[in-house]
Amino acid sequence: MTLILGEVVFPTMIAGNSLAVSKPVADVLSPWVGFGVLCVYVLAALGAGGRLLTRRDA
Repeated sequence: MTLILGEVVFPTMIAGNSLAVSKPVADVLSPWVGFGVLCVYVLAALGAGGRLLTRRDA
């Protein structure tokens, strides 16, 4: 989750806004920044999963 001006913004909301509007909205991340946030979420999930796998695998 990303906090923008006290509101929670999810990557799906960023993608939906990017596809649904024809002019930029000031309170929402740009498409490339939104994609970067999504990549950070994926890397965090893969890192946490890999760490748990190596710690718990006998």
